Amino acid sequence: MFKIIQTLMTSVTDRLLPTTLRGRILLIVIASTFSLAVINTLTSYYITNRLVTQTAGERLEAQGRLYADKFKFQLSAIRSDAHVLREATPIQKIIRASRAPDRLDPVSGSSLDSHRQNLAVAFTTFLRTRRHFTQIRFIGLADNGREIVRVDRSPAGIQITSKDALQEKANEEYLLALPTLGRSGFYVSKVTLNRENGGVSDPPLPTMRLVEPVRDENGHLFGAVVINVDYEAFLRSAMPNIPPAVQITALNENGDALIFGPGQATPEFTFHLDDTPLSRSQITGFEGLTSHVSMSRGAASILIPVAVGSAWSPFTFGIVASLPAGTFLAPVKDAVRRTTAWSVIFIALATLISAIFARLLTSPLQRLSAQILNPSENRAPIEAVLNSRDEIGDLARAFLDRNNALIDEANQAQAILRQTAEGVLTMDDLGHLRTINPSGIRMFGLSDVDYVGWHVNRLMPDWVDTGTAEMPFDAANLLPDTGSREFIAVHQDGSAFPVDVAISHFRVGAALYVAAMVRDISEREQHLQELTTLIEALKRSNTELDSFAYVASHDLKAPLRVIDNASKWIEEDLAGKLDPESRENLDLIRSRINRMERLLDDLLEHSRIGRVDHGTQMVNGSVLLEEVRGLLPFTPEFKIGVGPGFDDITLPVLPLRPILQNLIGNAIKHHDRSAGRIQLEITETADAVTFRVTDDGPGIAPEHHERVFGLFQTLHPRDEVEGSGMGLAMVKKNVEVFGGSLRLISDGVRSTTFEFTLPKFWKNASSREEAA
Repeated sequence: MFKIIQTLMTSVTDRLLPTTLRGRILLIVIASTFSLAVINTLTSYYITNRLVTQTAGERLEAQGRLYADKFKFQLSAIRSDAHVLREATPIQKIIRASRAPDRLDPVSGSSLDSHRQNLAVAFTTFLRTRRHFTQIRFIGLADNGREIVRVDRSPAGIQITSKDALQEKANEEYLLALPTLGRSGFYVSKVTLNRENGGVSDPPLPTMRLVEPVRDENGHLFGAVVINVDYEAFLRSAMPNIPPAVQITALNENGDALIFGPGQATPEFTFHLDDTPLSRSQITGFEGLTSHVSMSRGAASILIPVAVGSAWSPFTFGIVASLPAGTFLAPVKDAVRRTTAWSVIFIALATLISAIFARLLTSPLQRLSAQILNPSENRAPIEAVLNSRDEIGDLARAFLDRNNALIDEANQAQAILRQTAEGVLTMDDLGHLRTINPSGIRMFGLSDVDYVGWHVNRLMPDWVDTGTAEMPFDAANLLPDTGSREFIAVHQDGSAFPVDVAISHFRVGAALYVAAMVRDISEREQHLQELTTLIEALKRSNTELDSFAYVASHDLKAPLRVIDNASKWIEEDLAGKLDPESRENLDLIRSRINRMERLLDDLLEHSRIGRVDHGTQMVNGSVLLEEVRGLLPFTPEFKIGVGPGFDDITLPVLPLRPILQNLIGNAIKHHDRSAGRIQLEITETADAVTFRVTDDGPGIAPEHHERVFGLFQTLHPRDEVEGSGMGLAMVKKNVEVFGGSLRLISDGVRSTTFEFTLPKFWKNASSREEAA
């Protein structure tokens, strides 16, 4: 699907875009000019709009805060009235008289009823001067929250409620909140319809209640002064002087609002329980506002919260100042129109100038294009006269040079393909042949055959398993790192011959192609067969040599054992009759027999080095050294020291055990003192380990450094130092068989060091064992 969409988009683009370079340059210039004009217009609009909006916002914020302060002042005035009434003298007298058994104030001696009458007069005075107050009450918490004094505003005038008509208000929200208020706290209720005797009053009146707690002389909560406020009248009392086009909305949390709109003689009040309250979208719009100017529904608006002054009140209130965008964005529209006009003129001039220059700039490329599109048949380099010295001329000359270089490279590649000894085949991704070089044609006998379109299986039948002509390649053959594979190829005369094929793939555009370099390996296969025959003969020779060495060693030891037994019998038969010289001669015979047996054993071991696989047993350095100690005649006077890291390194038992056994054994055997020290050091790299075995015995003269590694070579007579002369020869052969190197370091006076390096062949052996 993606390829289809991409193809369609490419087709449409090719149809719509100009086909000439000149046309495309002109289109780029026009598009760039148009883009710059659009960017310029948008930038001008953005800057002008930002400045105008910022000015309007500052104006709105000032107006909003002015009106917010007016409403806040009105709310503070109500709270101040409630505070004055709470502190009125009759209230404390009522508290004292209501608690006295005879209902008389113990201080003044006046009755409770007279104090109620005095407080009612005070309430009446406030109702007459505060037109938005509808009711003032003094309520005690006792008697289920019964009203003590109540004065109402009604259509008939201000009325003092009789004692019998007083109501219980214990379950009202504003009384339930009293215990939670602090000493200086007060309470402003949500705006609801006024209720009397359990029902909504007639007519319904949206009412806000301000509650001021009343405490007795000891600070104990006694009741509250409650002022009922006509909410609409309260909002209208703070009506601001609205400047033209500005709208002020006083709004609370329920959506109760008074809207002071431009051109309105009377503000519009809406209550959330009205038949036509403020719409939910309007409330939502106000809820999204912040104390910063924002654009909403075509107007700039700002919300100024009005602090009630009490943390315990559910009543929240704010002022929204709005200004229609059309009243302050007219300068922005004028700026956009002027910028657009200038942009059109600029685009027209840029188009005319670019058309002239595009014609001048593209002339060299047009002349070069004419020659490239009409090439010569012999693939000769292109010759063109390019006089332009600008970038276009440089581009044309560079393109011409590159094109001619590619023509030369192509001619060279064709010449190489014609002269190479290997056959080179190219085919599509399904294996259909496209080209074969002359060597390949001769190799397969295709001189008089039209092979184009053949499947490669006709030349190499085992290329794919089925041999089907339409069988696609195995994906593994298309990977660039698969190396080469061997196939059986078929000549056109029917003869078969082995070939080695190196496969690679390449793309030309979206098409995938395969290149195969084919080499006739008939001669190589013949040489491999001869080599295999020689290897088998060598294996048989080695086997026969092992058998011969074992038999020879056994047959040579047989007469030695006879001589040894005969000497023992003579010694037993002539016991007590042998003189010291005869006994010494018998001992000499047996020592020579033992020396001969050790020599035969060493010869057999030397012949098997490198030809017998003992496996790869790994131990750490400390274990290996203990095994060597157990094989040598150590005395307490001889010490072996090891360098850092030797005890913990993991090493193969073979060939290290016989190497170290011979080197350490020689150091002990040839030492010229009764006590000595042998030091063993190692140096490890990523691919090899170097060992140094140093003793403090007599040195080896430099002229003998090569000799000591020969067979049967000793520097002391065997009667002085017992040995076969094979030890160092076996050390050298073990090191060299495993790919290492060995050298001797000594000044010929004191101390000798044998240093040998072994590659870490055991790493590969471990990997093979894990894989197995």
